[in-house]
Amino acid sequence: MTYSTTPRIAVLAGGRSSRMGTDKGNLMLVGETLLARTVRLARAATGETPLVIGRVATDTNAVYLPDDVAETGPVGGLLTALRHAGGRAVLAVSCDLPALSGEAFEWLLAQSTGNLGTVTRNGEQWEPLFAVYTAAAMPLIEANIAAGKRSLHALIKAEGDGF
Repeated sequence: MTYSTTPRIAVLAGGRSSRMGTDKGNLMLVGETLLARTVRLARAATGETPLVIGRVATDTNAVYLPDDVAETGPVGGLLTALRHAGGRAVLAVSCDLPALSGEAFEWLLAQSTGNLGTVTRNGEQWEPLFAVYTAAAMPLIEANIAAGKRSLHALIKAEGDGF
């Protein structure tokens, strides 16, 4: 299955940064923050202004949205992105990936998708924050949040062949 329209890119930039003690999106890499770099690469990949979820607006290079459901982590950010994508699939990307490249975006956008989306892997490890999720995944995500389940890894594992 291929995408009927290019997925909307959503940069997930919320989080407490409790393990690191500082906001990872604000870390500098070659003269720009990781968040600004991710937004720039996303914009170049599609020519469209990306969504930034979980962050207060700091510039006009993206559409900034608060989480629709607070305190739910990345799964809540993904739900917010899907709700604001107008029925399109969403390419979800974390704001703190220093090795991210334009080629990586192009590669993922060119992949076929399962009914629920396409999740990348690093060896045997799922990478749910560099993945495409279709609108069909939204009811599952909403149900998981309602049940107090906040793990994207668990959702992906439970749905298996859908991704």
